[in-house]
Amino acid sequence: MLRSGARSQTLQAGYKAILCANNGLILRGSRIVMPSFIWQATLYDTHEGHQGIVRTKSMVREKVWWPGIVSQVEPMVKPCIPSDSLPVCCRLV
Repeated sequence: MLRSGARSQTLQAGYKAILCANNGLILRGSRIVMPSFIWQATLYDTHEGHQGIVRTKSMVREKVWWPGIVSQVEPMVKPCIPSDSLPVCCRLV
C-alpha cells in the first residue's frame, strides 16, 4: 500500500509508529488506510448523498485515512449544487 521511493520512505518513517496491520488491512487507529488508486472513488462514494463539505469530512474522518484526505474533500464537494434533479457535481458534461 505504501509504495517504494523517496516520498514513500518519508511516509513510512513518519507514520510507521501509528500504522498497524490487522487481517490484511493497514490501519491508522480504527481507520482503514486506503491505497491511492481508490482515493477518488472513496471520496465520490462518501459524497454520494450530497450532504455538504462538513458532513463529508466527518464521514471520511470516521472510517478511512490517507495523507491529505481532508484537504481533498473541499475541492470535490464545493462545486456541488444540489437541485431537484441531479446535483451539478454529478452531471455528465
